[in-house]
This record gives sequence, C-alpha cells and structure tokens, in this order.
Amino acid sequence: CQHLLHQYPQLKANLIDDPMVLKTVKNPYPNRLFLSPGSIFEPPPIQGDIYILSRVLLNWSDEMALKILNSIYSQMPPSSQLLIIDFINDDSNPQSMSPLVDINLMVLFGTQTRSLGEFSRLLTQSQFQVSEVLTHPSTVSLIVATPN
Repeated sequence: CQHLLHQYPQLKANLIDDPMVLKTVKNPYPNRLFLSPGSIFEPPPIQGDIYILSRVLLNWSDEMALKILNSIYSQMPPSSQLLIIDFINDDSNPQSMSPLVDINLMVLFGTQTRSLGEFSRLLTQSQFQVSEVLTHPSTVSLIVATPN
C-alpha cells in the first residue's frame, strides 16, 4: 500500500485490518493513508474504486474465502475492481514456489495454494468475473476481477 502511495502522489488509500495489526503500522502518509479497524469477514466500512487482497485468501478454506469475497462484493460499486495478489498453484511449472508454500500453509493453517481454476470458481460463486490474470512463474500473481 505504501509503495503505491509513494508511486502515485494523487492516490488515497484506506487500510482495513484488525485493530491490533493497525497499531503496528507506520504511516508516512497520514493525509492519504487512512487506517480503519475492521474484519475481513464484514463489509468494508467505505466504498472504493479498487479493493486489494494481498496474500489473504491463501490462509483460509474455500468456505471462509467465499465469506471474505462476499463481504467485499456487498460493498463494491459496479465500476470497481478487486485485485487478488496471491500464489497460483501451477504444478506444471518446475520453478513454481507452490509446493514449498503449500507445506507451510498445511502446517500453519490447514490450507494450500489454489489453481487459477479454483480461484475462478470462488470468484464466480461470489458474483465476480475474472477480467485479467498476470502470472509470475515463481512468485505471487495478480487476478483482476469485477463485480457481475
């Protein structure tokens, strides 16, 4: 978030997270970065043009991921976008970090990385449409989705 604010001086952002997490955030942009306490399972307290989930869904089961997506969808204006920055499981790619990430996720959260098809299914179930996917062979990828 802070990288985007640095690159785009006209940008304003609202970071929504658990109050305990927000207490640890160093905010060099107090007039442009607003810290709002909230739960990922509740609709965002304000509407925006872009919603970003960066490495969030990989920590949750499909059922909980759907709750997260549905809560965001319920607050999104029709012209807004959801950006999902996450690992995409691609077993056919020998450079993929997915197996290593999967081991950590299984131990820590009982989850694993999702394939693009699995992400698409979750997004469709929560009334989103995938409009673009930018993949990186060994790290996180970007899924752009819009409300249907």
